[in-house]
This record gives sequence, C-alpha cells and structure tokens, in this order.
Amino acid sequence: MWRKIIWGLGIVIFILTILYFDLISYGIRQGWGQARLLWQVQSFERFLAKSDYPDSTKKFSGEKKLR
Repeated sequence: MWRKIIWGLGIVIFILTILYFDLISYGIRQGWGQARLLWQVQSFERFLAKSDYPDSTKKFSGEKKLR
C-alpha cells in the first residue's frame, strides 16, 4: 500500500515538474544569480581602497558611517 502511495506521489510530482518547468527553471536561475552575487561580495573598505573608484564618491561615502 505504501508503495502505491509513493509511486502516485512520484508521478504527480513528475507531471507537475513537466507542467511548471519554466517556473522551476526561472527559480533555479534566480537562485544561481543570487549565489553568484554572494560569492563575489567585497568588504566596504576594500571597495573604497580601489584606485578606479572616484575620490569624490569616496569622500561622500566616508561621511555616512554604516551601522
């Protein structure tokens, strides 16, 4: 009996996966993009220390302390 229930749930999940594949793949891509952002994050001090970051913006950023 449990075997039939598990097979039935498996078939339902499989059919729903096929029907909503576009939404599932969209969610996976969105999660992957968020993970890439988290892997590439830099500290604020390191970002301000970059030479290609403009001095005028550094001055403005230094006035507002992050808490």
